[in-house]
Amino acid sequence: MRNEFYEDLKLVAFAIGAGAYLLASAFHRRKKTRALQDLARSKISAAAQGLVEIEGWAFHYDSHPPVLSLDGKKCVFYHLQIQLRTGKDSYETIAEHLPKNPILICDLSGAATVDPSEIEIDVEPRISDWRKLSPEARASALNLINIGHNHPNLPSVTPGFISNSYRVIEKKIMLASPILVHAEFYTRAQENISISQPWLLTFHKRLSSIVKNPLRYKSMFDRNSNGTISDEEARDGYYMAAITTKVLDERNKDSSHFAGANPKNSALNPLKHYGYLRKHPVYPSFITDCHEVHAIARMGFGVYFAIFLGMALVICAIGYALQFFSLS
Repeated sequence: MRNEFYEDLKLVAFAIGAGAYLLASAFHRRKKTRALQDLARSKISAAAQGLVEIEGWAFHYDSHPPVLSLDGKKCVFYHLQIQLRTGKDSYETIAEHLPKNPILICDLSGAATVDPSEIEIDVEPRISDWRKLSPEARASALNLINIGHNHPNLPSVTPGFISNSYRVIEKKIMLASPILVHAEFYTRAQENISISQPWLLTFHKRLSSIVKNPLRYKSMFDRNSNGTISDEEARDGYYMAAITTKVLDERNKDSSHFAGANPKNSALNPLKHYGYLRKHPVYPSFITDCHEVHAIARMGFGVYFAIFLGMALVICAIGYALQFFSLS
């Protein structure tokens, strides 16, 4: 009887704790949603120092090449964790790849730099069972982490019987992905930087024609022909457009007829770099891999679902506890 009492007590405590966590998470996401709704977006070229909201597309500097995700996508931000199961629903991170490179965010007016290590990255994680990854993906994961393959707790490239104890969590922002940054904007005195990567300038020209032509935008990205562009369709569409541009640039970089090889072309003038983005000391600071219309929808769904589930857990736990103690 005493053992049953403690088991029931642990169950009630767990349910209340989980419900409280979900409610706290929901209020945090609600705070971010309100921040997006209350602050007007700024063009990078016109951003004032202080709290800003900027929409653009994510790129990298030539000096900081992208990282390949486990499915072979080029990413300007990539966080990988290998986790070991320690209980029925609990895992421990035993190795991880931490992103170090700055993200170059460009809109149609210019460019800015954001350090992802300082700001919350609000992207949907992808969770994969270690056994279901291809051998190439497993090898890639082990090559990316910060410790050697001889770590005693690491899984093998060839999954064995105990490989069901491992999982991989990826958080990524793909090359040319739509990106939204809500953070503090600042400049550095006497700094004059221009971005002159040829393929990026060529793609920036394509961006302008896509964004300003809604019909072309829908025809390129609406894969299921339902008349709307999802955040996933936008990410994949811009990624493929950027990869195509980069391949063409590599093939034609010595050809005079290729627009990217002509530095005198006024449409391909270097992009001016206007400043930097960092965590604001007071207001929520975060990066999402979609633009505001998709970010608010995604956060809003998460908020209401978390509130419903959190309240349900807390109410059920309190009701069960009252019933249990009244009978005992």
